[in-house]
Amino acid sequence: MGFDATGGKPYKANQDGPLWYGIIGLIVVFCFVAVIFGPKLFGKKTPLSEMTIEELISGKEIPEAAGLLNVYGFQDDLTKSVLVKMQYVDADAHAVLLTNMASNAQSGMSKSDLSMMIIEAAKPLILKHNSTLFTSDVQYFDQIINLLSELSLEQQAVGESACDLASLYRVSKNEDLVPKYMHYNSKHYQFSMRAILVLLGAVEGGMTAPQSYGELTAEDSQALSPLIVQKAATPEVLQFLEYLTSPRDEMPLSEENPTDTVYSEAQFDGIDGCAQIDMLIANLQALPTDVRSRFWASGLIDTTL
Repeated sequence: MGFDATGGKPYKANQDGPLWYGIIGLIVVFCFVAVIFGPKLFGKKTPLSEMTIEELISGKEIPEAAGLLNVYGFQDDLTKSVLVKMQYVDADAHAVLLTNMASNAQSGMSKSDLSMMIIEAAKPLILKHNSTLFTSDVQYFDQIINLLSELSLEQQAVGESACDLASLYRVSKNEDLVPKYMHYNSKHYQFSMRAILVLLGAVEGGMTAPQSYGELTAEDSQALSPLIVQKAATPEVLQFLEYLTSPRDEMPLSEENPTDTVYSEAQFDGIDGCAQIDMLIANLQALPTDVRSRFWASGLIDTTL
């Protein structure tokens, strides 16, 4: 048997020797390099969902940029849901929107302005499928009524001026003021997206599960008389709602001045929009369910009032 110089014990380096200090130094240097340069050295990348829109589309062709915007450009649940619904309801209109958004994004348009493009594109898309929308379940009408009630309460909480139709119209017409109130993820933006989501859901519902509630009856007209009276007394409220929901290039024009819409700030003077909306909601909620269902199926204001 050979001689064991270690006496049967494992070899242990001298921790006070130069070799030990060299090993410690190498470990420290390696850790420093890993922390500082690791992501670059090992190819770690920012997840697509965390990229800014500029980073997301940089160097991409328009079709690829449009696809990336659609999936990763907006990470809030409301905007993502609206884009999904738009694609389901009208794939062609959705593709046109995303293509335009990608082109504008590559020209430097901000995320907030891109989000406004979604809202403006949703208006003609919903109008295009208007007949399908009114074949959906009346539950969508009830959701719209609830949203209007919520909006009225929020405006009343802000103060009297927030309910003044003339003030609201003035703000909506002023391109410099609109971004102050309406921008990506603002309260008004979220409300708009919620309303769009309900309406797109109604279009989808009409496509997949159309309902048949029948025609309005003579008895229905009697039940609807409070709505007819309210419209006759204050038509401006429904006109203002029409103004808000109409695409800018489809605004009704004045016969006297074809370059202007029929609306003016003066016609809304002195009208408390919140009080009028509350009255409208009360009249709608007072309708028997079957009457409200037929009212919804009739196309509402345009057909009945």
